[in-house]
Amino acid sequence: REDFPATLHFVGEVALDAAGRASVEVPLADAITTYRIEAIGWSGSGWVRSARTAVRVEQEAEIDAPVPAVAPVGDVLRLPVRVLHRGTTTLAARFDVTGEGGLAVTLGAPTPLEGPPGEARDAVLEVRPMAAGAGALVITCRRAEDGAAPDAVRRPLAVRVDARLARDETELRVEGR
Repeated sequence: REDFPATLHFVGEVALDAAGRASVEVPLADAITTYRIEAIGWSGSGWVRSARTAVRVEQEAEIDAPVPAVAPVGDVLRLPVRVLHRGTTTLAARFDVTGEGGLAVTLGAPTPLEGPPGEARDAVLEVRPMAAGAGALVITCRRAEDGAAPDAVRRPLAVRVDARLARDETELRVEGR
């Protein structure tokens, strides 16, 4: 999940059909939240009518994984991954980790996770950056039984050849320089 706009969708003008109705498709963002929807109808002579409703967006699972901004080539990153299970039956899950934008990584031993409905569970993923570069690390939670992906996160990661450069860059970011 990575798309969290302040205004989800805006349509300035919609034509009504002969019955005085209109239909608007609203693309949903990645936020797990309740969206307020408001429609205001105007005529040539002024305000006619307004209506409000809400749409609740949920997912079976929500994952979060903090990833360092910079890491050295070949180091093993032990990433804590938290899965909040929002479904109604026990979730048996596994994880995929891929690199985007020229980021090459390998995943250590598979880390299965099982959790009852309504609870959060933690797993630790071992990820090894294989070459210098920058891009995004994508961590996907998949249901063990069918491979479907109830959630994924994309986090930026820069990989440096020299570990001292990675440490120095991280220290600069922390100190705000």
